[in-house]
Amino acid sequence: MSRYSSAWRHNPTFWMLSDVNVAQDIDLGHDVEVGSIRTITIASEAFTYAHPFVAKIDGIQGRYFSKRLWRAVLRFATDIPGSGIQHLAIDNMLQYKYGVTVHVPNYEALTGEPAHNFSKFTYEEILGIIIMFEEYPSGMHVTPGLKYLIRRAPDPFVEYTARANTGRGFIQFTDKAFIDGITHETQRIILHEKAHFLWDYLFDEHLKTDWIELGGWYYEDERWLTTNQTEFVSDYAHGVNPNEDMAESIAYYIVTPDKLRSRSPAKYEFIQNRIMHGTRYISTIREDLTFVVYNLYPDYVYPGEVIRVDVTVEGTPKGSKSVEIEIETHTENELDYSTGGVVSFRVFNNDQDRPGYFSIRLRPVDAQGRTSFRQNQSNILRGKKFVPSSYATGDYTITQVLTYDANRLTRYNSGGFGLKIHINNIYEDSYPPEYVPNSAKLSVSEAYSEKNEHFYVVTATWQVREDKTLYGYTSIKPIEYDSSDRATTGYYYLQPYNAYWKEKRNVWLNVYADIVRYEGDIWILKSTFYFPHYMPGGVYELNRLYYQDAINRESVYLPNIDEQIQKVTIETKNPDTTPPTLDVNRITVDAQPANPENPDGATYVTVSYYVKDDISGFERGHIAVRDPLGGERKHDIWGPYEYGFTNEIYFQGDPKVFRKYTSTIYLSKGSHPGIWGVIGIGVTDKARNQIYHDFTEITRFEVTETQAAPTVQVTLPDKNALLANYPNPFNPETWIPYQLSKNADVTLRIFNAGGQMVRTLTLGHQAAGMYHSRHRAAYWNGKNAFDEPVASGVYFYTLTADDFTATRKMIIRK
Repeated sequence: MSRYSSAWRHNPTFWMLSDVNVAQDIDLGHDVEVGSIRTITIASEAFTYAHPFVAKIDGIQGRYFSKRLWRAVLRFATDIPGSGIQHLAIDNMLQYKYGVTVHVPNYEALTGEPAHNFSKFTYEEILGIIIMFEEYPSGMHVTPGLKYLIRRAPDPFVEYTARANTGRGFIQFTDKAFIDGITHETQRIILHEKAHFLWDYLFDEHLKTDWIELGGWYYEDERWLTTNQTEFVSDYAHGVNPNEDMAESIAYYIVTPDKLRSRSPAKYEFIQNRIMHGTRYISTIREDLTFVVYNLYPDYVYPGEVIRVDVTVEGTPKGSKSVEIEIETHTENELDYSTGGVVSFRVFNNDQDRPGYFSIRLRPVDAQGRTSFRQNQSNILRGKKFVPSSYATGDYTITQVLTYDANRLTRYNSGGFGLKIHINNIYEDSYPPEYVPNSAKLSVSEAYSEKNEHFYVVTATWQVREDKTLYGYTSIKPIEYDSSDRATTGYYYLQPYNAYWKEKRNVWLNVYADIVRYEGDIWILKSTFYFPHYMPGGVYELNRLYYQDAINRESVYLPNIDEQIQKVTIETKNPDTTPPTLDVNRITVDAQPANPENPDGATYVTVSYYVKDDISGFERGHIAVRDPLGGERKHDIWGPYEYGFTNEIYFQGDPKVFRKYTSTIYLSKGSHPGIWGVIGIGVTDKARNQIYHDFTEITRFEVTETQAAPTVQVTLPDKNALLANYPNPFNPETWIPYQLSKNADVTLRIFNAGGQMVRTLTLGHQAAGMYHSRHRAAYWNGKNAFDEPVASGVYFYTLTADDFTATRKMIIRK
């Protein structure tokens, strides 16, 4: 500890164990004079599983422990009141313990983007990443290929939360990853992105092939599809490829193991045995925050398979199109009904660098053939979407069809059928909008609320050239603000104030700039920023402009070419840089069945809690609950005054006094019976400082008889083997992996179902080793000896390596 915390030597510490709950499990105390004793309070429950217990599970001996105490001590080592964040300690830990750094010597060389596209991590963000990296087994702490952690500057056009670039060795995080603090979703995102490096650098082709087979994955029409319809932990795991499926499954295996185990026991066992080498995780909820849901009619049945699809596209080439889709699912009884669904379309073979996709949300259809929010569930779902006349022309194909029930048990039907529609828009918006140079202006004025409370108004205006329709956003940036210190969220870039309160469901939604006027093809846009005195003062500059028409998105950094920097100076009196305080010892949860005489899962859950803030006042947050099968849902909560009008800019009353808030969460009919729990509460003040309180503890059972991490295969195989081809089924090409225990002459022969040989591949004299990857496996392009494509159907392939012969089956599907 002394290596990272020399600043603590200026003040000796006195440690107290607390038998009540402590926020983040540790209280570092208040600032004291140099040489004085500082009192540190730490929760006694953090010690419960700090020292590993020797345990046996299924006859296997191992250690049972958690990193809860380690997390608390990490804060002690890296955040010293009076001395600030210990950046050297953080840098050393990242480098020596996990093999990464946040210091990028040249952003443009690494990412291909200019440095101003990126910013610094806040302390809470980088701490959250460290904590999640530590949850991996020790053999995975340092991952080959991973060198840099990068924080992208806030950007409303970025649609992803985080992205791993395994080729260039970095993980990039965006605002969307941290929008509500280090939530359980954020924890999974961190683990997910690191798992991509395991896939590319640690997992051999044999393991990948087995995972592909387990998930029912196959490659067709230049994209991955799967025959599996239910065994996925998320829409994203199903909708992309087996690599993403693996990353999502590993993330849930660690943070929310009950969901992976309940959705796919086979994937759970695969990760446990093939990747974690027996290490298993358990997520427990603080006991006093759990509650029971009663249901005499439990429903664990997934929605039925899609058996009918009707789609209509109406509209002229000059006008907008109405796309209506109706699906019918197979049903045995009401247990397999759906409460909703989503159908996603994307332009087929879209080579243009602009979006060409849309989704249609489906709702149940009642007995009279009507869709209504009052209709709870049905086996017939319908939805409609209006596609603007300026949208991309082309053939749109279905990329994902999902249906779900009240418990969010989801069936993915995409791999079972194909559907294509054509959108013909002669007024397709092909030309992106253009910024008018030297048109950007930034000004500041003073204003008063209806209660005579002073604040500043910063106004940004700019012009854009566009011939059809236009939307715009902007952001301003404090020139000398260091986001890596005490800030918990985005002071570094400020969106229009109203935009902040529309941040829901991990999606950054921005308030459009006002359209002042437009003449011909020149549009004038205006964004307004409110600066109460609890916001940070300083010099702010107009940093970036965003604008888009129906489908084309553009942005420009300022100053642009020969323009002058647009900046204003704001002097605020009482800036707020700390998040609200949630009293973690005064949270109560009460659950009552909606139908106590005949409980059917419908439950009213009442959560009471106390919050205060030091300056700006508590504004909003959310409560996260988890069901017995690992499903999670969020419930938004609000302070006493919702932001929306200038007279609510300031908190009414004394923000420093704890106030009691009560929120009621309704769990619908059919909710899973068993023990649920509040897994976290996030709170945010008016100055946008936020904190998420995690009420779960990740404990792990680590096998002591084997290594708790996968290793790269470095030994030669002990026997010859012919493995399953991939993809399978395929069209038109496939790869056939194999392995040799000794040098041999290798030949691959392909036969049709009638036993006639259609192709011989002479692979020559091969050295002993693994031939699993696409660079080494045998390749067949689906053609016969005359270079003619073969017909669809079942085929057999036989590998001969000296005296070794093996045969397997494959399918061509066209």
